[in-house]
Amino acid sequence: MFSTLFKEGDTFMGFKKTAGFIFAAAVALNSCLPAFAAETAAAKTKVEVSLDTIQSVMETYSGDIKTITNNWHIAKNNYNDVKDTDDVQEKYYKTQYKIAEAQYGAKVSSQVLSAKQQYLAFCADNEELASMKKSYDVKNAKAAYYNAALAGGYISQNDFNDYTQDAAKAKNSYEAKDAEVTRERAALRTLLSIPSDCVMDIQPVPDSAFDFSGIAGINYGQDVILMANNDPNIRTADLNYDYTDAEGTDSGTIENSQIALSQTEASEKAAFKKLYDTLQSSYSAYQTETQSYTQAKQTADTENKKSELGYSSQADADSAALALQSEKSAYFAARNSVYINYLQYTNMKNGLGSISA
Repeated sequence: MFSTLFKEGDTFMGFKKTAGFIFAAAVALNSCLPAFAAETAAAKTKVEVSLDTIQSVMETYSGDIKTITNNWHIAKNNYNDVKDTDDVQEKYYKTQYKIAEAQYGAKVSSQVLSAKQQYLAFCADNEELASMKKSYDVKNAKAAYYNAALAGGYISQNDFNDYTQDAAKAKNSYEAKDAEVTRERAALRTLLSIPSDCVMDIQPVPDSAFDFSGIAGINYGQDVILMANNDPNIRTADLNYDYTDAEGTDSGTIENSQIALSQTEASEKAAFKKLYDTLQSSYSAYQTETQSYTQAKQTADTENKKSELGYSSQADADSAALALQSEKSAYFAARNSVYINYLQYTNMKNGLGSISA
């Protein structure tokens, strides 16, 4: 085959140009695996997983969410059973019901937050897998090019060995990442409690999901007041204090309830301030990573074009591509961190923060 393409006396640049058609065609034929393709196994139901659908998926399938919901209904039913019958019992069960009601949303949001965090990590790794697959396909397609170049005396054995080692590294990296993503997919299915006879259709995260424009305008002074009014732990401590005070229990018990309320208010405000500081720090890091990622993309594009035109080596282009991949991973990590931190801050402000043990 190669004897008809590369005649004696051809220059290396002429060889390189002609051989380029070989691996370009090979890459086109060996297309990347679709990064977010749904599982192909036959199933009764397709379950779409995205940032917008995770909560509804968990409400449908998650035993933990169902338990939280059931406990809330139990508290409500217990209160309804004694309403207007016994004043002492009614006050007790009414307090328990209000506590369950105050904590219900926060407990659900905590479960959903964990799931979203795992989903975002999967999406980032899955996108990285697609990039690694593309890089592996390109290097694999160049096998014919380098074999022909070595046979025709256009490259040395050392150059050929370097390519072989580079291709092997790309293959090993891709296969390791593929195994990691497969494990993450299975873990996400387990976390969401999606049955095995359902297709789990994981959707990529749209850029619109990462709208951080509101961060710069955060008014912490106003937000901490809203948080204190909405916080389920503060509301729980306040309900307990009101109950002990209304029941006319001994002064020591009432004082302990008041102390617990004050301590809860102080600890929740400290936790909220920590969330605020963490959000601001992660947002600053995200802005820095965005600049680095943009610069790395420009450098990789430039080096790739220079290599195609023969102005620089393939090694320089490969090095820039490797740096881009590293920056891309750092960028995704920083972006996901801001999203989760922003969601945690917003949740706590709106009374959906974590529940104290």
